[in-house]
Amino acid sequence: WDCNGNKWGLGAFEVKPAGFAELIESDIGSNRYVSSSRSETPDGVQFEAVYRNGQETDIVRVLKLKSPDAFKKILASNLPALRPLWSERAGVCGFWQENVRTFSWLTGSERISVVSSGLDKISEYSKRYPANCRLLDELERIAKGYSGYCGNGVVEAPIEQCEASDESACPGLCRPDCSCSLPGQNNTGVCGDFLIQTPNSDGFVESCEPPLKRDVITGQVESGSYCFVRDSLSGKIVESGYCNSDCSCIAGNITLPKCGNGNCENDENENSCPSDCIVDRTPPVITVLFPQNESNVTNGSVTYNLSVFDSFGVSICVSDTDSEGAINMNFNKPFWSLNASLSNGSHIARFACKDVSGNTVSEYVNFTVVI
Repeated sequence: WDCNGNKWGLGAFEVKPAGFAELIESDIGSNRYVSSSRSETPDGVQFEAVYRNGQETDIVRVLKLKSPDAFKKILASNLPALRPLWSERAGVCGFWQENVRTFSWLTGSERISVVSSGLDKISEYSKRYPANCRLLDELERIAKGYSGYCGNGVVEAPIEQCEASDESACPGLCRPDCSCSLPGQNNTGVCGDFLIQTPNSDGFVESCEPPLKRDVITGQVESGSYCFVRDSLSGKIVESGYCNSDCSCIAGNITLPKCGNGNCENDENENSCPSDCIVDRTPPVITVLFPQNESNVTNGSVTYNLSVFDSFGVSICVSDTDSEGAINMNFNKPFWSLNASLSNGSHIARFACKDVSGNTVSEYVNFTVVI
């Protein structure tokens, strides 16, 4: 036929099969799209696209799962074989089977499998089907017999401390793995001490811990953590992200090694991963600066003053004078203090401090107010 003075025939066009919205039915980089198909499987409907890359034939399969929960239970039953396959390719988290050059990952309701040695199809399909980078942790939970999952809005104790929709246990400190970050005293500590300070001793407002760390030579990620990106004004969760090297949560995905993520996994211990599994059994050390034991104080207006040291951080200190009841002390870097109005005569003050691991210690001071 004629079109703008040019004669065209069907031979001028490459006719390809009718397509499916689930697939990318176009060339991807140097990969020439060939055809696509649809089939029924016991696990759901599968869509398959075939590409030619030089002399190689590459395949992408998108399986629309009938029951994602049932499929995950099958995967969880095969965890010993799956754990060594968990890896990252083209920034995507999934399972790499080198012997059949197949990389697969799960989204909410699809499994994507790319049969190829290259990365370009993984990269393109992941834009449409973002990978669940916390799948392995979820499978671990299922294998332990927990019916729920992190993100279902229900806090399942003891494996969970919080949910994104229920942060009552630790307001503003819930993490994507349903655990609570540990708060630290403001104006203390540094980024990397596993405590959230707003700000820390360097003046930086932290939103996550522990921070991302890379090998200085290879650039490979050595440790880090997932976190929630929050609205700067309301504090509401906006999306998931990861903790950067400044202890700020930024949007995006990154594959983190298990050791260094702040959680002591089943296959980790104090020797293999001390940063996650070291158990703090040491209480804080209290030094009472004022008043000294067995001393005389010449003013009824007394300011208690303590110096407290703990390797992991101190969460609270209280004072109790003459067994009249504990009162929270104030932290004014670097000391804990409290003002008290006392009568003339002898007094006994008890000072108790607790660290972030729950270890407590008490010190007693006998002194006399002489006015």
